[in-house]
Amino acid sequence: MNLINKIRSKSMEIIIVIAILLVGVSEIYSTIYIHKGLEAVRINNELNQGLAVYMPGASCTIKATADIDAFKFTDLAQACVVKHKEYLDTLITIEEIIEEK
Repeated sequence: MNLINKIRSKSMEIIIVIAILLVGVSEIYSTIYIHKGLEAVRINNELNQGLAVYMPGASCTIKATADIDAFKFTDLAQACVVKHKEYLDTLITIEEIIEEK
């Protein structure tokens, strides 16, 4: 009987440790997911404000007036980079579809 109680005790400890690890992993995933979502919203917001205008396959125009400091200009350029990457990913997908036929 004493052995059974020790086994139950150890198994409960293991279950508790696993539960704690799962909660920790869940929190890390949530934080990363939220950060990526906020970054996407920020980029789309800057593009929607007209501060950066990306035209796929053509150009990206960034507002460069006195009210745009170097940090803001860098953010706008990064927004263009993200949109250009999305455009390139679309092209690769289209090429893959054509190759499959």
